[in-house]
Amino acid sequence: MSKSRTDKAIKRLPISWIIVMFFTFIVASIVNFVWITPKTDLLNATTLVLEIGFATMITWTVYILSKKWNKENEKITQEVKTITSNLEELTKEVQKTVNEEATIRDEIRGDGSFILDRKLNMTIRSLEQSKKMYANLLKESDQNQANIWRNNMKQDYDMAYARLNLELGLLELMKIFGASLSRKYWLLLTRLNIHSEMYEYEELSSLNHDVEAYLEDCKKIKEIIKPWISTSRT
Repeated sequence: MSKSRTDKAIKRLPISWIIVMFFTFIVASIVNFVWITPKTDLLNATTLVLEIGFATMITWTVYILSKKWNKENEKITQEVKTITSNLEELTKEVQKTVNEEATIRDEIRGDGSFILDRKLNMTIRSLEQSKKMYANLLKESDQNQANIWRNNMKQDYDMAYARLNLELGLLELMKIFGASLSRKYWLLLTRLNIHSEMYEYEELSSLNHDVEAYLEDCKKIKEIIKPWISTSRT
């Protein structure tokens, strides 16, 4: 039975009940007047006719409603299958996009780490050279030569900022390296931006102390980005 026929049958159920009951009572009346049997048998026959009529209509009603429910269930099931299929396709597309973006981010981070590693190497050389000049200064007794070591120490230190600077803002760095490493790098770069002329001759020991601290920071950052460089170069 098609969906339209089922709907029509449901709408006609009240009329069907009336018609069946009408004919049931007619049949029951005929049985009462025509069937020549004892009165108890007549009552039993009438009851049987009514039961058959009611049973027929109940069966028909249940059948019609069941067809309707089955159609609705099939429709809902099909809609759920369609939605599920669409969600699966959408999930696949989203996952594909996420994977592609993740691959691109990894490549950018790997390339950025490679560049940063090279800048760190140059920065470390400048800072180590600054330490060496300070060590020479401590051993120097000649004042003129001592001034040369002092100036060289400051010049090597001052080159560290330019060599480390990626010329990227903090937010741009975070997009490439993440928040944690970007903050470490940014803090180190900010400290290196303090020019050596801010230190007096008597405070060169403090400058050397900072140089040693910055060297350690550079090496820590190199260790963090090392796996990213290896991954991007495989």
